[in-house]
Amino acid sequence: MSQFVTSILNYYAAFTETRFSNKSTLNYKWLDDANLTLDLSFFTDFFRMWVNKLEQNDLAPVDVGAGRYQRVIPTSKFRSKLSELLNGAFNHERLNSFLVEEREGKEVTTPEEIRESFLEAARAYNLDLRKAVQQIIHSLQQEEIKLLQDQFRASRLPVPTFNVPKFSQDIYDHLQLAAAGCDAEEEYFPKIASLLRDRDYTKPVPFYG
Repeated sequence: MSQFVTSILNYYAAFTETRFSNKSTLNYKWLDDANLTLDLSFFTDFFRMWVNKLEQNDLAPVDVGAGRYQRVIPTSKFRSKLSELLNGAFNHERLNSFLVEEREGKEVTTPEEIRESFLEAARAYNLDLRKAVQQIIHSLQQEEIKLLQDQFRASRLPVPTFNVPKFSQDIYDHLQLAAAGCDAEEEYFPKIASLLRDRDYTKPVPFYG
C-alpha cells in the first residue's frame, strides 16, 4: 500500500474517531496485512473519485454499492480458454472414453442400461470439466494479479474474492441438466459445446471487488 494512501486513511481514521480531540486517545492502526487491505489505486475510478473529493474539499458521503468497483478477468480471455478446452482435452473423444470406461466389463444391452451408463459417463465427464473450468479461472486470476504486481510493484495481494467453486458448480449443474435431456453421447457433446459457448458471460468475473 502506498505511503500516500496510508497517510490519508490514518488521517481520516483519526478525524472520525477522535475529531482530533486531545481528550480522546484511541489505539488504532491501519493494518498492512495483504488479506485485510488493498491499495485503493488498484481501483482506478474509485481512487480518482477520492482524490477529486480531497482536492475539492468535498465532505459529502459516498455510497459504494456492491460490485461497483472491481478488477475483472476479461470475458474474451475466458471464452478463448474454454474453446481450447472443448477442442482439446475435453473434446468428443474424451467424452467417449468415459463411456467406454463406464461400460467396460459390463453387460449393457437394455435401453435402461444403455441410458444409465451414458448418464454415469456424462457425470464423470462433467465433474472433470468442472475442475478444468476452475483451473482456467485460477490461471487467469494469477495472470491478472501478476499484471497488478508489475504495475504497482506490489509484493503481496489479498486472496481473490470471486467465488470460483460456485461459478464452476453452476456450469456443472447446467451440463447435468443437458445430459438428462439427451439419449446418447453423439447428441450430448454438440449440445454442451453449444451451451458453453453460447452461455452469457457478459457479467464480469471479478477477482477483486
